[in-house]
Amino acid sequence: MYPTKIHSNICLVDALQNLGIDRYFKTEVKSVLAEIYRLWQEKNEEIFSNVAHCAMAFRLLRMNNYEVSSEELEGFVVQEHCFTTSCGKLMSHVAILELHRASQVAIYEEKDHILDKISTWTRNFMEQKLVDKYIVDRSKEMEFAMRKFYGTFDRVETRRYIESYKMDNFKILKAAYRSSNIDNIDLLKFSSHDFNLCQAQHKEELQQMKRWFKDCNLEQIGFSQHYLYTSYFLIAAILFEPEYADARLAYVKYIIIVTVVDDFFDCFVCKEELQNIIELVERYCFLCSYNISTKSFYLYSSTPIFLEALEFMIENVTLVPHQFCKGFQKGSNNPRLLHA
Repeated sequence: MYPTKIHSNICLVDALQNLGIDRYFKTEVKSVLAEIYRLWQEKNEEIFSNVAHCAMAFRLLRMNNYEVSSEELEGFVVQEHCFTTSCGKLMSHVAILELHRASQVAIYEEKDHILDKISTWTRNFMEQKLVDKYIVDRSKEMEFAMRKFYGTFDRVETRRYIESYKMDNFKILKAAYRSSNIDNIDLLKFSSHDFNLCQAQHKEELQQMKRWFKDCNLEQIGFSQHYLYTSYFLIAAILFEPEYADARLAYVKYIIIVTVVDDFFDCFVCKEELQNIIELVERYCFLCSYNISTKSFYLYSSTPIFLEALEFMIENVTLVPHQFCKGFQKGSNNPRLLHA
């Protein structure tokens, strides 16, 4: 079977998403996905005649919130089908790898016997081939595919994909699948440059947060920077784009404020001091509401460092609701986040 334009587009969209640069081609990706969905609904032979591309199309549509039923993959529940389908022998390992990936995008809390069966036999097949060392060129890819699907971060996968990306292989076996005006090496260079730019900004933001952490004097009351690193990593793994810098910084500050207050109440002081802290915070809020100087505020406190740190954190947290809403709405479109 000779490749078609839709096959090239399926592979291209998958590569763009894996390389983490699909956000630069939102209009084009949306158009291609709409075309794939139309052909899927029509049960078009261009998609269903190839096991690997059928599985890939199913996964891409599911991951982008298209309603597609796993019933279309029922013919692949039996292992032998993949080896008797047209081009099955040529595409066997690629097809099985893609089928396994497709089997991991089951709808949350919905029992899907078709995907469960496909997942079981494809995993067994890949495990056996890896034990026999029968597959060399795709061994790393198979090992990674068998990890817990919802337990990985997109940016971690992007880095792995960039590092293992083969410039002469677009997840396809025939050169004709390639787009005539797109070179693989251009995509690789572009994605590497974009990844490095994002990483550089993340490092700068982390340094900024470390200065903020130090200014809060949090280490003086027993808090390690471990809290800072953990909270920043979590948000940067989800909202990594440069335009969400304010959202990342605000998120980290809020997490640290909540953690500090929670741990302080749980571990560090007696009940009487906790009551004093509550009263002092209430008094602080009252003073702030009337623009009254808070210089004498700390004279009544038995825990001045904590209150100074708390005041500094509150005053330096910038609320950016529009970025939070936009960012997490973006993230919620990904079933991996919904089901994690």
